[in-house]
Amino acid sequence: MSTFAILMESNENEVESWYYFLKVQGNEKALEYLNQQLEKIDMVFEDDLNTFILETENLVSEQTAREMCKVDLNHTTFHRKFDGKLEMIYLNLKKRDSNLKMLKKINNKLMNQGIEHFIDEEDEIASDNLACSSTDEESDGEDLLVPPPNSPVIAQEKSESPEKSLSLKSESPEK
Repeated sequence: MSTFAILMESNENEVESWYYFLKVQGNEKALEYLNQQLEKIDMVFEDDLNTFILETENLVSEQTAREMCKVDLNHTTFHRKFDGKLEMIYLNLKKRDSNLKMLKKINNKLMNQGIEHFIDEEDEIASDNLACSSTDEESDGEDLLVPPPNSPVIAQEKSESPEKSLSLKSESPEK
């Protein structure tokens, strides 16, 4: 069974973080080397640079990785899952490098989904999400952005499209 490490890229301006699920099996050395390099950098937001964290201790299953890629919380991109071979990523960090210089080096390699240049076999889960996403019709400007729960607008919407109603109660299995 495959397990996945998570590389998280965060962007201060977008106020978002993107998860890249990287298959562990066959990539152990490349993941370990990347993590050793990342641990040398103090991940702080500076000069519009992204930060990166690699989670290698608490791995996730393939199912969890696929499910997380379906979550639509970011406005710029979905999380991504890669099943392929990860190349060694050489950041060429030097002892004399300032933290800012090291941040620039990692951003030159990995910023804005650059991990895709170092690993193949992306699971195209996110593109499936984009194909299935629906667009809402524009309102006439007179309607409330979020009507109160007991309003006639909500009742009408539920009767017109019951599949849109969300139940927050958890279903317990039958005993």
